[in-house]
Amino acid sequence: MEVLDLVLEKEKRRHERFGVRISVAERRRQKRYDARITVDWENPKGRRSASVSDINNEGCFLLSSGIVSDGQIVKVFFPLSNGKKAQFWGKIVNHVFDIGFAVKFVTMTDTQDSLLKRLVGSLEERSAV
Repeated sequence: MEVLDLVLEKEKRRHERFGVRISVAERRRQKRYDARITVDWENPKGRRSASVSDINNEGCFLLSSGIVSDGQIVKVFFPLSNGKKAQFWGKIVNHVFDIGFAVKFVTMTDTQDSLLKRLVGSLEERSAV
């Protein structure tokens, strides 16, 4: 079982204990691929660095501390090979205090969608080896 699965299971039990349930619609529907990508993310409290621990075409999990809340919209900046950064908008669908949070990508352009598909495709190929 992946570390993220263990963390999410622990959060699910905590939520159930206190009467809050994680929506089935918000759970991941696609396989996620291990990644170690250093990104920046931004919310109204400022900009921080994070490490993407896993990703798919719908979202990713960011390992980072910071004050966030479920439902919050954040910007995630992925590095490009030319030194620039690609900005993605995401909605926080789950967070674990002082560990990180799951982001579901929202309102992607065709260019962002293409970049993400290429990145996930390369990680998928690597995991098949």
